[in-house]
Amino acid sequence: MKANVLISKNILPLSLNDSIGTALEKMMEYKVLQLYVLLDQKIIGMVSWQTLSKHKGKGAIKEFIETDFQYISTNDFIFEIWSKMLQFRINNIPVISDEGQFIGCISEIELVKFYLVSIIEIEQGCIILLSMRKMDYSLEKIAQIVEEHKAVILSSFVSEKEDMNEIYVSLKINLNDPTSILNDFIRYDMDVVNVFSKQSVQSVHKERYNELMHYLNV
Repeated sequence: MKANVLISKNILPLSLNDSIGTALEKMMEYKVLQLYVLLDQKIIGMVSWQTLSKHKGKGAIKEFIETDFQYISTNDFIFEIWSKMLQFRINNIPVISDEGQFIGCISEIELVKFYLVSIIEIEQGCIILLSMRKMDYSLEKIAQIVEEHKAVILSSFVSEKEDMNEIYVSLKINLNDPTSILNDFIRYDMDVVNVFSKQSVQSVHKERYNELMHYLNV
């Protein structure tokens, strides 16, 4: 599945003349930690809750715009979006057209919903997100670990991190409780980033996940 199916038109961008107070109010309304600033339908930068909240709503956002920001295209795959959010620790990301114009945003909340629906759609199983060095990646080894626990890999996807020496590996397996498999992954120096299942969701970013679940009323 690609990015265009998850684009939200409800997360509206900011303009240069918006105040800090307006930006913070919109972030609370949209439940995001970043918002993007537009000029002539093109993104010129972003502002973050972490920076703006220190100034108690005084002044305009143009003084605090960060020009180094992440974005995606409509053709990017869902897992690539998730990887980018994890890597750069952002909870929403803008989608830009081939002409460089702003289309909308995809939020971490929508991605979590997508993963939860993906789990519900299969009778049994979970999704595991791993991080590892590229030189250590072996699908054969991963499959061997999974199969030793009488499970099967239903699908897999690999995405490079910004650090070209490391990758993310997404696995969908036909086992509801992958605890024993996770222990083996860790034993082989594979970092378990996230686990989504019907029975439980575990995350190394536990606080962020709990906050998302609160927003989703799960």
